[in-house]
Amino acid sequence: MPYDGLGRDEIGTIRMRFLGLIAALIFCAPALSAEQWIYKVQPGDNLWNFSKQNLSSMRFMPRLQQLNQVADPTRLQPGSRLKVPMNWLRVKPVPVVAKSVNGAVTATNLLGDAIEMAAGTKLLIGSRIRTGDDGNVLLLFADQTELALRANSELALDAMTAYGNSGMVDSRMRLDMGRIGATVTDAKGPGSQFEITTPAAVAAVRGTVERVATDGTSMRAEVTEGEVLVSGSGGTTRVPEGFATRAEQGKPPEPPRPLLPAPDFSAFSGLVERLPPRVSWPAVAGAQNYRIQVARDASFDTLLYEAISPTAALRGLELADGDYVLRVRAIDPDGVEGFDAVQPFTLNARPEPPFARAPAFDSTVRDQFAALTWAEPSNAVGYRVQLATDEAFANVLLTEEITSSTYTPGVPVEFRQYYWRVATKIADGEVGPYGDPQPFKLKPSPPKPEPEPPELAEKEMNFRWSKGEPGQTYHFQFARDAKFEELVSDETLDKPTITIERPSSGDYYLRIATIDTDGYHGPFSTAQKIEVPYDGIMHYLLPAAFLLLSL
Repeated sequence: MPYDGLGRDEIGTIRMRFLGLIAALIFCAPALSAEQWIYKVQPGDNLWNFSKQNLSSMRFMPRLQQLNQVADPTRLQPGSRLKVPMNWLRVKPVPVVAKSVNGAVTATNLLGDAIEMAAGTKLLIGSRIRTGDDGNVLLLFADQTELALRANSELALDAMTAYGNSGMVDSRMRLDMGRIGATVTDAKGPGSQFEITTPAAVAAVRGTVERVATDGTSMRAEVTEGEVLVSGSGGTTRVPEGFATRAEQGKPPEPPRPLLPAPDFSAFSGLVERLPPRVSWPAVAGAQNYRIQVARDASFDTLLYEAISPTAALRGLELADGDYVLRVRAIDPDGVEGFDAVQPFTLNARPEPPFARAPAFDSTVRDQFAALTWAEPSNAVGYRVQLATDEAFANVLLTEEITSSTYTPGVPVEFRQYYWRVATKIADGEVGPYGDPQPFKLKPSPPKPEPEPPELAEKEMNFRWSKGEPGQTYHFQFARDAKFEELVSDETLDKPTITIERPSSGDYYLRIATIDTDGYHGPFSTAQKIEVPYDGIMHYLLPAAFLLLSL
């Protein structure tokens, strides 16, 4: 029993508090006595059944007949209007229903007893709800208003009453800490009220979409549809659609400020094929942070993820492949949150693509039969590889399904820029997304230089060879042996000529290579043997020796 351990006086005190609260709710609206609810008569209505369903006492029926000059109480003209004083209406407490509950959510009733929170749980007047770090709960009020209580928040339900069957509901609550988002049903009459009290100010809402947050000493209210009336110490501010206000304890609410615009997702395809998932958007001017939320559907009844990010990107989130909805809004330096951007997306990142190995990213290949190679994922039974001439793979040259982790095109391809990518195939036949495009350039090897016969002077030797393309350099080697281990000269040159000191007489070897503009070192020319004659022998014989002794 909930009263176990309580004394008679304590029980009596609790009962008196409860009865006092009910009485206050029933008679809390004297200001409404002069107000009237206007009801549109429906087919089948008469004054008897209307009074029974909506009036607090049938003794008001004759007065209602007189007020509206109804000749026959058993017949009412459909489409006509009935004026009903608000203080004649039957007032009844109505529960709030937990539409969805996720993460750490706890609740207590008016007496402080714990309430087991689950979808469908009914919460009565005096209930208090608390959410933890990962907790969020969606509450459904009697007039179909929905309120989402976010993580690390505390909300108390102070009043929840309905006026007969009029559709007018008076809902009042206290947000002591945290954040809420509410979609409030349009007011059905003067008795419709939705009021949120925070330690700093009160937000009165009628037919709007709003967010209210408090840290215990200040509050902010953000309106995306309709308007909100925010009252604080010494003043009241009307916040129209697209604006927000802030309030601190002991101060009036600030003048309304415009909400930051919604982030732009127009360039996002809606498909995510990488792990961990990453989605980015252009930075919003004036934003210091972004609130990022992920849910299964656009209702956002259940949040799978929520975070504050200083960068305009979602990253590091662990999700299974499937369809999701992303909601992002910019946050200004004062913590005021702007309009929502809602973007559906599909995560299709498994099986993950293999890591590319060769050709290396943005490298140059000097072979018309370049082999494409990649790593071997443990779950792979095959691969799908593509080669294209553009990064978007609009012009695909080939698509092949193979079982090995190496692929070489079967026919020569022309020298130009290429892109390749590969996807993993697993045992059930599913093929995952392609990896990132890997660019490489296929270029011919620079031609081997063709040396001219050297010129031998008394103290030097001059060498010349065929000129390459602009920007190319040359690697010149002159050695005493055919293996070029005993080098006499080893130079890198930017011109196709060199002059060296005349060596002593004997046999020497010469070779030259071209170095391309990207640093690629081409093959050396065929080694050529040169005989340097003894001093006194006419050196005009040297060119003939060069030709006769070439290897």
